Amino acid sequence: MGADKGPDPPTTLIDPALLKEHMDARRANMIILDCSYDLNRNVEKDYLTGHIPGALYFSIKECRDKSSPYPQMLPPAPVFAQFVGALGIDNNTYIVVYDNNPRGLFGAARVYWMFRAFGHDKISILNGGYVGWKAKHYPTTMQRDYLTPRVFHATMRAGYLTTFEDVVQTIKGVTSLPAQLVDVRPPTLYQCGHLPKSKNMPYYSLLNDPLPTLKDEDGLRKAFAAASIDLDQPIVSYCNSGVAASMLFLAGILLGKTPEEITVYDGSWWEWDRRAKGHHGYIEYSL
Repeated sequence: MGADKGPDPPTTLIDPALLKEHMDARRANMIILDCSYDLNRNVEKDYLTGHIPGALYFSIKECRDKSSPYPQMLPPAPVFAQFVGALGIDNNTYIVVYDNNPRGLFGAARVYWMFRAFGHDKISILNGGYVGWKAKHYPTTMQRDYLTPRVFHATMRAGYLTTFEDVVQTIKGVTSLPAQLVDVRPPTLYQCGHLPKSKNMPYYSLLNDPLPTLKDEDGLRKAFAAASIDLDQPIVSYCNSGVAASMLFLAGILLGKTPEEITVYDGSWWEWDRRAKGHHGYIEYSL
């Protein structure tokens, strides 16, 4: 879980000090994205009141499948390519994503998962996010930057995405290698309704306190063990809309799992609750 020492290949996490080194050295072809996501705040307004110098705003609410009835579904590859290309990103860009949320890194984790799913591996997450950056008393700005659009080619990789139909097969036990279903929502939401056979592992169990940094390898393994999740078996992560679920994907990658071994159920509870109604045994409760 070390930091990125050079341009290729980047590691999953980068700490604030190394990011500042890259910025001071004007590292070529590096773009920083503020990927903040919070349903209770206007995160774009927060971005305009302060962000890492040079960081561009990435709207998760805009970069989605707008034809879907579910809120944050992964957009089709051409839509994603057009969205990120308009930001000035191409396939040679090294991207650093961060989140301005003291409760977690799930916005950054979601965008990290999206880029990986569409074939782009030159990406790191700022460990600790904007909170960690400010804790170091590094500079911030209110200036909004724009870059010249570039061409980005996106191809959806197999194995990153789990669908409603995939989950049904898992619950029925008709797959050749059944996956463990993991609900990363807080226990109160899990108890009020969850996917059958799923285990609860709240996303915040992956984080240190008070800074929202990812736990080290030993801490992550203990968190999985405490939730009775076997890291040697496939995992499907879900939450309310597929955003926080990406944090479990991130943790799995840090522990050496392949993307195919720890996928994200994109529709998550938002889709499942609506499509599972009327099907006996498709929803469990733990009251």
